[in-house]
Amino acid sequence: MRFLQCSDIHLNMIPDPDFPWGKDRADAIRSTFRRCVEKAGEISADCLLLPGNLFHHPPLSHDLQELNQLFQQIPRTRVILISGSEDRVTENSALLSFDWAENVHWLSESDARLYFDEINAEFTGITGTPDTLREQLAAAEAAAQTPADASHDPIRVLLFCDSSRQSTPAIAAFRDLPFDYIALGGFHQPAEYRELPLLGAGSPEPLGAMDEGVHGVYIGDISAITHRLQRLEFCPMATLSYRTLSALLRPDSEPEKLLQELAAQIEKLGREDIYTLRLSGSCPLELAPLLGEGLRRFRILDILDETESGYDFEALYREHPTDLIGYYIRSFLRKDESPETLSLTERQALDYGIRALLQTEKEENA
Repeated sequence: MRFLQCSDIHLNMIPDPDFPWGKDRADAIRSTFRRCVEKAGEISADCLLLPGNLFHHPPLSHDLQELNQLFQQIPRTRVILISGSEDRVTENSALLSFDWAENVHWLSESDARLYFDEINAEFTGITGTPDTLREQLAAAEAAAQTPADASHDPIRVLLFCDSSRQSTPAIAAFRDLPFDYIALGGFHQPAEYRELPLLGAGSPEPLGAMDEGVHGVYIGDISAITHRLQRLEFCPMATLSYRTLSALLRPDSEPEKLLQELAAQIEKLGREDIYTLRLSGSCPLELAPLLGEGLRRFRILDILDETESGYDFEALYREHPTDLIGYYIRSFLRKDESPETLSLTERQALDYGIRALLQTEKEENA
């Protein structure tokens, strides 16, 4: 049985909505998913597995109609999907009455299991938390409209969307389950646990700054004889990447030179990608605004300024023991404390305050 698996598509989502490229990101989510569906047809996949969060919100009828038309383009591939925590089924959900194409199968809470004789495979769909998974499986078994037929010895596949919003899967919950393969949703990053076997394909298109790395789909083959995963391939599909660029600054760092270096790195890595700049080290100037202005032609999502000024606070205090600068230093460096004992946030507040006070003093003396 050949399958293509992806999850957490989040159709209708607008990533980075406050930035000029927000609409482009929304369009990329749709176009990348279309290419995923086309890929399933190209490889003659028996099944397209979609374990949850296909939409960013509960879909409306016109959303489902558009999706149905897309799935009709791969009539020989069985599309098996479940709702997730984002596109959950509500009391008035359009999903409850929608008439899907013959090759599309939505596993619902009331009918969570489906068997295909042509490929001798049985699919179960569950959305919930790892803590309640076994209880939900028992309920799904009791409510199944089609009783399990052990005589067929089918390939047993579980589609599970984790709604716990944890950063990583709770692996222990999936051990010793009566499935030959588990397709995991609810996570944006790919994750492989072949020994279970459990696979989370993640989002084929990254959805935000936390989704760094390569994104795509998994293509796999499960043996009809041994029921084991005998081939697995990751296929990159994303149109771009989110990246973090780090710059270590020195007191003598020149803004123009730094701009040129960062611009060269971005051009090399990909100017269409979206970047977070992380600044560290020592620098007596506030470079973040300068860099933001100088790199406007690129997609800069955020600048994390973790720099320190490199000021000699003891020397400054000796110069300003009784004025506002001295008072400000004393307010941070209490008895038996030094700049090294302060937290990063406190050090930055001290640096920014001193910069402003020194600049004010300079302007008054000009």
